[in-house]
Amino acid sequence: MEHRRVILDRKETGSQYSSADFLAHARIVTLIDGAHAINHNKVMVIDGLAVITGSFNFRA
Repeated sequence: MEHRRVILDRKETGSQYSSADFLAHARIVTLIDGAHAINHNKVMVIDGLAVITGSFNFRA
């Protein structure tokens, strides 16, 4: 079973076309970090083995 999850900051919620809304429609579990206004650290776990982290923005 594939596990797709993401943690977003509060800034990414609240509008109809927010990142949280987009991910929810893609059936990706979306968690909101309400303790921090902005999350600068991005993390990707690929195939449960490789981890990529940094402050850069991922693009498709």
